[in-house]
Amino acid sequence: MIFKSNPLKQLLYQLVKTAKADAEKRFSAAKISVTPLQYGILVLIKSKPITIKEMAKTFSMQPPSLVPLVDVLEDEKYLLRKPDKKDRRNLNLVITKKGTQLLSKFPMGDSESGLNKAFSKLSVAKQKQLLELLKELNNNFPV
Repeated sequence: MIFKSNPLKQLLYQLVKTAKADAEKRFSAAKISVTPLQYGILVLIKSKPITIKEMAKTFSMQPPSLVPLVDVLEDEKYLLRKPDKKDRRNLNLVITKKGTQLLSKFPMGDSESGLNKAFSKLSVAKQKQLLELLKELNNNFPV
């Protein structure tokens, strides 16, 4: 179904914009020296080292747009680039102790985020329904 003025698209855009502003405000108040996207990079590499190319796929971005963000994180000693043991042409991004400390200072998905507060006001059934709809929407994106 196509909406004449596309209110769904407008609402999703506003939701993303509001959530981003909330995260930036909370990062600033907590004196976190990285952007929410850089924080997301650290969260991603905490579980396992990955390459910029793999990260770009996860974030649906082009690898060159992530390089400056990773450079800052490396300069600030939040991560390291290490040659892959299986293929030395690839560089894995590995979180450092300082990066792990930053993540523990500001846990992801804490109950104080505006998005979590808004989500928690929905019934469990509506939360599940929204999750399924968002998964479907995400899966419908052209690759």
